Amino acid sequence: MASSIQEAVGLEAVAWAPKRCSIDPAAFDCGRVGPYNLGPEVRLGPYGPVHLAIGRDFENVLEIERIEVAAYDEDSRSGTGLAARILDRLNHCVGLRHPHVACLLGAGLDGESPYLLRGHGLGRTLADLSQCDMAPPPDVAAGILYSVVEGVAFLLDAGPSPGICGPGGVGASSVYIGWDGSVRVLGAGFSFLRTEGEASELRALYLLAEALDPTLGKVVEDAESVREASLRLRRWRREACAHRQSWVGAWLRRTDPEACASLRRFFSLAPLN
Repeated sequence: MASSIQEAVGLEAVAWAPKRCSIDPAAFDCGRVGPYNLGPEVRLGPYGPVHLAIGRDFENVLEIERIEVAAYDEDSRSGTGLAARILDRLNHCVGLRHPHVACLLGAGLDGESPYLLRGHGLGRTLADLSQCDMAPPPDVAAGILYSVVEGVAFLLDAGPSPGICGPGGVGASSVYIGWDGSVRVLGAGFSFLRTEGEASELRALYLLAEALDPTLGKVVEDAESVREASLRLRRWRREACAHRQSWVGAWLRRTDPEACASLRRFFSLAPLN
């Protein structure tokens, strides 16, 4: 993997976060949510669509994910309705920062639907890559899984009480991989809508590991905690865990250069050499 590491040298200076000033405002005429202009839908989240967005208070391009639960909640119009309770849970997660967690910049209500706000970075979900038959090689898969485990462990410890900010089980659609090699967990606070507790997180991590590489599943299968799973992965593939961002980014740019170049053009970012 030495050549992959060399390929990543100098990428620190490459811009991966699109700027609002470089975008044609006409691309963000798909409606409004609060003070934000919506752009194209970029993917479908577990509870609603995810759109690009721009707002005057943010220099970078954003993404807004809607949680469309009002239609299923008879009390959603009251202050104690499901939408209000979801918003309360999301607010505990706003501002949490970790290298392997997608940071929430804010949360709000659009009518009866809660929404959350993130910065947008160039990348694709692991589920999207899998659908395109882009399976990471074993060392890259180990680095991806280690990143996810670290992100989940952080979320389990965050917030006013253990587990309140957990994702409720991470799947391939909840893992966002950037062309810069970043790996971030989506869905902080979604355990409120799924199943809370470390046991559910461990089960989901095992299933994700099995899907990435059956050998990874065996490594984490009997772990009694998320922290133990992290330790097992680091001991098993120490170098892959240490160099995970370099190796993940080099693999994705090598495997999917056309999509990377296309998005950089769309966001008026300089092409990679």
